[in-house]
Amino acid sequence: MSYRLFSLVSLVIFQLGCASLPEQEPRPEVLSFKNTQATRLGELAAHINADTTPPQQAFIPLNDGREALVARLALILQAEKSIDVQYYLYHNDTVGRLFTQYLIEASQRGVRVRLLVDDMATNWRDKDFAIIDQYPNIEVRLFNPFSVRGALRSTQFLFDFSRVNHRMHNKALIVDNQMAIAGGRNIGNQYFSKGGVQFADMDMLVTASATEDLSNVFDRYWNSDQVYPISQLVPLNTLTEQDRKAVQQVLIDSLTTPESKQYVRELVQTDFYRRAKDNQLRWFYGSVDIYADPPDKRLDKNKDAYLISMLKPSLDSAKKSLFILSPYFVPGDQGVAYLAQKVKQGVEVTVVTNSLAATDVSAVHAGYSRYRQALLEAGVVLYEIKAVQGKTDKHWLGSSKSSLHAKTYIVDEHTTFVGSMNLDPRSIEINTETGVIFHDTKLAKHLLEQINSGPDGRYWQLRLHKGRVAWFESDNFGREPDFTTEPQTSFLNRVWITFIGLFPIESQL
Repeated sequence: MSYRLFSLVSLVIFQLGCASLPEQEPRPEVLSFKNTQATRLGELAAHINADTTPPQQAFIPLNDGREALVARLALILQAEKSIDVQYYLYHNDTVGRLFTQYLIEASQRGVRVRLLVDDMATNWRDKDFAIIDQYPNIEVRLFNPFSVRGALRSTQFLFDFSRVNHRMHNKALIVDNQMAIAGGRNIGNQYFSKGGVQFADMDMLVTASATEDLSNVFDRYWNSDQVYPISQLVPLNTLTEQDRKAVQQVLIDSLTTPESKQYVRELVQTDFYRRAKDNQLRWFYGSVDIYADPPDKRLDKNKDAYLISMLKPSLDSAKKSLFILSPYFVPGDQGVAYLAQKVKQGVEVTVVTNSLAATDVSAVHAGYSRYRQALLEAGVVLYEIKAVQGKTDKHWLGSSKSSLHAKTYIVDEHTTFVGSMNLDPRSIEINTETGVIFHDTKLAKHLLEQINSGPDGRYWQLRLHKGRVAWFESDNFGREPDFTTEPQTSFLNRVWITFIGLFPIESQL
């Protein structure tokens, strides 16, 4: 019996090791629609940008989760020609289903919808995406898909690690090639203030040529060999009429529950919704630069083509201040040396990241924690977000059970980066990312005010006390620290982090 079991297991492992993706079928290059200025969004974008001299681009920061979803749904409702969607995570929850229903309704109006999703977190959703793909005017493609589908797909990391470890972390929504939203949010409840643990995040609504640049990035990914149509991975003949009805019914039912109706009521009560209805949105103006990693980043050894290389000139330009928000911050020795050099040059360097109690990825915190002492010794000002409990408020870094997810840096209160890239090895070397740089003093100062305002006690300030890292209340300038070990955590939490830190996995964090 044991010999037969061993033979069966060996056969399964062999088959998994031999599993491969289907050959890419010849497909025509599909590009974004041009000359869409006559659409509603095109005319609105022209109106918004009409009074700037010299011509500039308009943009709005989206800090609040509900407002960020309202902005997305409003753009989809206004779509006349095309909607391009690119996300790392696309959850099958209230927000995900609401977003999907809006896309389907747009497609039924004749709008072309291109939905590009990374395949990392799509397990058990093959039929969902394949059925969505069957709606008229919608096409679904997956980035770097697993060749092993279903229950055993995680085993592919054992046989094809270097490929399946490469993920598309980009996030963008582009409508009619006239307005777009880019930033750090995926599609899911926790990114849009819908119950449970909520991510404090940042998006930017952009217009004009910035949108065209994002469309060009999307086209590059959509037509890449790294991307497969869902129809090549899930044959049409495997979908039954029962499957189709089940998916359609779930979408319908999910929008009629009391919980969903309450959430929609909350959406229409947001300031963004009211201001948009009254044409009173506050736009910022300046120049915008769009950058992105190549879709075949894992194969491209030219690091000058990586996003971090394109962003470095803006970081180098810091003369007075460099403010960094990064939920997953693993600078490495090279990053510590770089920030230390900026401090020596007279630049005030401030980093805000998650505490152990607030992070959702313990392994990343283990990687980050080993550099805290060196950062403090170099003169970097270091803050960690608390795991705040209690009444939820409307501030984007102060809500209950919140975890920082925004990826932003601000240089000299003028240049602002908003994107999907964390300052960690995975974002820099492995995953693909998108980033947008905004050149506008008013925007930079507005964001800093937003970050610094709100309830007190949201951060721990880290300082050296008797030669070791210690945690102080942000308003405590006394001599004694509040904590000398990771605050708001248990002994087992700290032991676990220490244990993870023993493994040589920093390059994967």
